[in-house]
Amino acid sequence: MKCPHSACSAENLETNLYCGACGAALNADQERIERTVDSAVAKQIKSVRAEFIKESEVCEFKVAERAQERLVDWAKKVLYCIGIPCSLIASVFGFHIADYSKELKKSEDNLKQIEKRVTASSKSLEATLTKDITLAESNLKFQNADYLGAEKLLKEFPPKDPEYEDVFSKVLLCMRSRGDFRAAADYARNNFPAKAERFSTYNDAGYALMAGGIGDPLTLKAAGEMLSEALKRTQGDKTNTQSVYESLALWNAFSHNFPEAKHYLQLWKEITGEKQWSEPSADWFKQIEPAFRDQLRTEVFGEPKV
Repeated sequence: MKCPHSACSAENLETNLYCGACGAALNADQERIERTVDSAVAKQIKSVRAEFIKESEVCEFKVAERAQERLVDWAKKVLYCIGIPCSLIASVFGFHIADYSKELKKSEDNLKQIEKRVTASSKSLEATLTKDITLAESNLKFQNADYLGAEKLLKEFPPKDPEYEDVFSKVLLCMRSRGDFRAAADYARNNFPAKAERFSTYNDAGYALMAGGIGDPLTLKAAGEMLSEALKRTQGDKTNTQSVYESLALWNAFSHNFPEAKHYLQLWKEITGEKQWSEPSADWFKQIEPAFRDQLRTEVFGEPKV
């Protein structure tokens, strides 16, 4: 493994955590990712180049074959018409040359189309590899608890990307993991996918709005709408509805609708088989005003009054 610093680039053992020459930190996972990506890029470019060369050779062969057929046909007709006045021969000659030129032009156009397809394929491959690298790097940063670094990488994805729904939820998770619930609520409100289809996208957005909108009636209302849509999209799938039940239990609790909160909490317990709810011990839950938090513990979670 080489040292990542250009001023050093010393070779190190795979098990080394720090460079033996300059003491810089080594990142074996990152180097393995880069080697894997480099190998994949080389293979794909080689494949595209081979396909382009093969199609070019086939096209050139067809051009030569058609030209030969035309010239042989032309020669036969000239011999057949040997007794015809020179003016007629010149006319036939001119006709066949023009026809051959058309075929040559058609072949050139085909070659240009092949070149365009190869160029488009190369650009598509480059974009796909760039996206895969970004996702891999963001996952690595998240695993190393660098939530802000992962968040910045994920925000580079355009809203029209096919995987934007997954990216949207991952950004919210990064914000929640670093404890910035207000930022998660704002991001959910301003960047919700225009064509969201998955129930989890609505549930994640609703949860973010709810957690970041404590004490804000309008934000809580928006969270309720998101969660109601999430429940519709589960289509009776109990496995998927458990997270929605959990979110709805909290939302009803924050909306002071304690009976409904207890109802959804009971549904969540029945699906998961859990007896205790871990959410009240979360960091964001501790931000709630103490008197209201104690009320939730007794009215919804069934804890004895202190």
